[in-house]
Amino acid sequence: MKTVKFIGMAFMALFMSVGFAACGDDEESPNPNTPGGSTTKKLVYIRETANYGEITTLEYNSDGWLANIYDLAYPDENNAYVKYEKMGDYTLATLLYADGSEGSRFLYDDLLRRVNDDITCEYDSEGHLIKYGDMIFTWENGNVISYGRAGSPYYTTYTYYMDKENKFPTYADPVIGEVDDYCFLQAHPQLLGVWCKNLVKTVNDDNITYELDADGYPIKYMENGNVEFDFKWE
Repeated sequence: MKTVKFIGMAFMALFMSVGFAACGDDEESPNPNTPGGSTTKKLVYIRETANYGEITTLEYNSDGWLANIYDLAYPDENNAYVKYEKMGDYTLATLLYADGSEGSRFLYDDLLRRVNDDITCEYDSEGHLIKYGDMIFTWENGNVISYGRAGSPYYTTYTYYMDKENKFPTYADPVIGEVDDYCFLQAHPQLLGVWCKNLVKTVNDDNITYELDADGYPIKYMENGNVEFDFKWE
């Protein structure tokens, strides 16, 4: 799950050059329950059965923001915590790994605006994410119907269970499934705008099914009958 680590100050310099004034370290950040939807439960456990049973647990601070990420398989390398800094009207969240290295950076206000120094986000008038770097999402009736990369003839299509509400996007969701970067956006999908209304039913030719808890949150995600992810919520 761990992504390429970014080192250096190029990212910070880029934002300073376009007028973001750093205001020192500050733990304050925007309300975590807007604008994507109500996140009354927090995701605390992910078991990726397709990846040798890899287990990740998530811990949150008193403000409801992700504080610590624990990789039970590779703790010495992949355990991380999140550092929050105010930059004018924006917040910069940086992943810092157990080995002392620095991971991805997320700049946001009410919405995610940039990741690292090269990925920018674009939203439509309804608050749906339509571009994430070179990734393009096409929406219809409140759900992503296709995803592809700019300049590529290949794309992924989706259908939905129209009677099943998407209470909290997990890896089955088209947006989260494509852009999640070591759990930060998985923990805070509201930063990616208004998420899909319904649970995904098919991804191209793959059939998706779920086991849901009493509140409608997914606790198992299955592709073609095989369990791919287990989730726990608090």
